[in-house]
Amino acid sequence: MGAGIRKKAAALLCAAILFALPLNAAAAGGSLVPVGRAVGITLEIDGALVCGFRAVETADGERRPAEESGMKVGDVITEIDGRRVSSAEDLTSVLDDCAGDEMTVTVARRGAVHELKLRPAVGVSGSLELGVLIKDRIAGVGTVTYYDPGTGTYGALGHSVSDPETGYILPLRGGTVASVRITAVRHGEGGKPGELAGSFSTEGIGSVERNTEFGVFGTADGDAFGGETLPTAEPGEIKEGRAELIATVAGSEPERYEIKITRIFGRGAGRDMLVEVTDERLIALTGGIVRGMSGCPVIQNGKLVGAVTHVLVNEPTKGYAVSIERMLEAAA
Repeated sequence: MGAGIRKKAAALLCAAILFALPLNAAAAGGSLVPVGRAVGITLEIDGALVCGFRAVETADGERRPAEESGMKVGDVITEIDGRRVSSAEDLTSVLDDCAGDEMTVTVARRGAVHELKLRPAVGVSGSLELGVLIKDRIAGVGTVTYYDPGTGTYGALGHSVSDPETGYILPLRGGTVASVRITAVRHGEGGKPGELAGSFSTEGIGSVERNTEFGVFGTADGDAFGGETLPTAEPGEIKEGRAELIATVAGSEPERYEIKITRIFGRGAGRDMLVEVTDERLIALTGGIVRGMSGCPVIQNGKLVGAVTHVLVNEPTKGYAVSIERMLEAAA
């Protein structure tokens, strides 16, 4: 679960994170390197994400053009009068070229496209303004699940990077992954999820090329994620009982910790398994599963079976995991 990337509305469940080109990934039954290394993930949004509104001071008083048009927090502005908006810089450039008349603003909202009629305000500086607070990138700490040395591709998080307000999967323009050193841990407690904090390296070690319901995927420098390969579990091979997860919760090196798979649900919204942390070392370090651990690989009987995705907020030693089969399907 990456710090600052995603918040779930449900009180009892929290994503364990903080996030297209075709990628070639091994099918279930192949071999991959289970990684478990914490990384800093920066995702560049394809458009301008509306994260709030503000009043525009004009010569005639205050105006709120975006709110008046029906725009909502979580909308992604993608076009203005047919001109593409891929970033905050594009939005500024398009507004600088507008005449100030009514315009058509195209937004993506929960997977649907809406066209809004909007008359921009002329601010006291003389520039056209919409009265929106926007961002075009989002960043946080997450964990790499696997690396495929045959293709140079990786998978991480086990769930999407989504808008904090709406839960909508953010459209991707690009992104990077960078090494991170974990510098602090806020312990998980009943009713309050914990969190990993870390310092990002300024040098990227890979790209983000796909943001899906079951993870983010891209290509990476093999030296960053290298290690021994393990076979991936075939459907039906995952059993209730003892397992391990690989996590980085101190410094920059991953370690293995004991867990149990306590229940197997099957294919359901990324909650394929219920897992419980049993390793007293990890409980002492984090209190259980915390934000930043989304993507921690789960190993059972010498095979990579899945990745941790969410923590039960009221029981931080317990959480959900997605199967490796689902991650590889999303990467294909």
